[in-house]
Amino acid sequence: MLKLTQLAGFGAGGSVDVTPNPISFSDIFDAGVTASVATDVVTIAGINASITLRLTLTSSMSPSQTVDVYRSGAYVTTESSGTAIDIAIANNQTLQFVFTNAEDNTLWSGTATLANLSDANATLDTFAYTLQDTGSPGGGGGGGDPP
Repeated sequence: MLKLTQLAGFGAGGSVDVTPNPISFSDIFDAGVTASVATDVVTIAGINASITLRLTLTSSMSPSQTVDVYRSGAYVTTESSGTAIDIAIANNQTLQFVFTNAEDNTLWSGTATLANLSDANATLDTFAYTLQDTGSPGGGGGGGDPP
């Protein structure tokens, strides 16, 4: 006679592990005509089920202040509004973010927190981001003698 747990697939196997090994992103900084900087590449390991992570920023994204998401080296999405990005990820996949500030003469800075939505919003890491856009390249019009 089979037990109900065996029929449902819960009898012999191990439990679901959605808590990855520790990760760490370095603080990021860039300044330039268009400030753009990538985070460290981190590997999400130690889980046996896919999880959903959320990157939350203290300063909102905008069409000129964006975050690109890369999973295992492949581009996933560019986010340009709000303060949060959700990312589905599996064991041994890598994760990287690219922050860009293309808004002339602005400073975009704050704290980014990566949380594991699949593990009661457990914080995986927190890092600072600072991107200073120094303005448009090139000179202005003008020209000629004053009237």
